[in-house]
Formats: sequence, structure tokens, C-alpha cells
Amino acid sequence: MRTASASGRLELYRRRHDGVGQPVQISNTNAERLVPFPNAVTPDNKHVIFRASVSGAKNDLFILDMDGDKKSRPLLSSEHDEVNAE
Repeated sequence: MRTASASGRLELYRRRHDGVGQPVQISNTNAERLVPFPNAVTPDNKHVIFRASVSGAKNDLFILDMDGDKKSRPLLSSEHDEVNAE
């Protein structure tokens, strides 16, 4: 899991563990205006938890279904700075 820019915008990409094939974009955070930074993958390998800056002042945690519609939803959002999903 990594953050990269293939289209001029940072998004989340995953790549097979054996290195075969090209990285696959799994996020589409353009509508939410988020810049994702991965924190963790759930034990079932179905979701990624990432942090993103909101309002330019703090980070919140979001969750993304890696095989679904590529839409993120808030996981932890408060007045505090959430930076790690561990």
C-alpha cells in the first residue's frame, strides 16, 4: 500500500506482494478533496485505513473498501488530530 501520483493527484495504490503487475489505484478521493496517507490494512485485507488532512489543520482517519466503489468514509473524526490507526 502506498500513496502515489499517476494523474497529478495523490491517491492510494496497492501492488501484489510478489511484485507482479502494475500498481492498482484503489482510492478516488478527489470529490472529498482528501490527500490519503495509508496507516493500516484490516486483517481480512478488505479495507485500508488512512489519514487525511481536513480543514488544513488536523488529520482524521478514514476507511476505504479496497474492492468496492473506492469511496472513503470517516472512521474517526474529532477536534483532535488523529494520525495512527494502530
